[in-house]
This record gives sequence, structure tokens and C-alpha cells, in this order.
Amino acid sequence: MFQGSRSHDEDTGDLFRQSTRQGQESDWPLRAATTLEQAIRRPRPVDNGLLLDSLLLNTAMAAIQYKQMLNQLTGAMHASAWLVPVHGVTKVREEVGRHNTLDKLISALAKAQCNFEQGWLRVSFMCTVFTPI
Repeated sequence: MFQGSRSHDEDTGDLFRQSTRQGQESDWPLRAATTLEQAIRRPRPVDNGLLLDSLLLNTAMAAIQYKQMLNQLTGAMHASAWLVPVHGVTKVREEVGRHNTLDKLISALAKAQCNFEQGWLRVSFMCTVFTPI
């Protein structure tokens, strides 16, 4: 080791202390986290009396595929749907990416001044399985 040089451990320790110090001054909460417990936020329980029963869920799952017109043509579209008790699926948005469907659905619901506490979002997923021949 060259005279006056520092070890890797010393440099790493300094960098960690510096980043932690900077994180405490930051408005980005994860930067200040030094443990997983500090990094993971626990959401507060939702208790608005809204219950999703299995009959509504099963009916909605079947209804979504009939409302997916683009997916019926291509077989390659994701969907996000808004489910409301008694009314079932009230809105569906399709797109090639799940995040895009969710953006479109939330925008449509916001424009319609939807009460987001009176229903559920359902986002589709697809899985491709390759089997050896």
C-alpha cells in the first residue's frame, strides 16, 4: 500500500457516513434509511366498510374479458377495470402495458369525478409459459 493511501474499508465507511448524513438532509426518505424496517412504510388500514365478496369478484373477472374489445382481436392486451358493488365493472381501459391501462383508467375515473373509496381496481396480468418439446 502506498504511503498516505487509505484502505478500501476506510473509504467505504466514509462514503456510507457521508451518504447517511446527506440523506438526513434530503427530502427523499429512503436515502436516510439504514435498515429495511426504516425503508418499508406500513400503510394504514382501510376501513370504509367496503367488502369484496367472491361472487362479485368472479362475476367481474368474467365481465372484464367481454369488455376487452382490443384483447379479443389481438390476445395481447392488458386491462384495468373499476369494480363497484351492485354495479360490477363500470369502466375498463386496455393497453399493451399494465401501467398504461392503470393511468388511463385513473384518468377516466378522475374526469368522471369518481369516489375512489367506493370501489376496487383490478389490473390484469399475462404470463407466457414455454414448455420443452
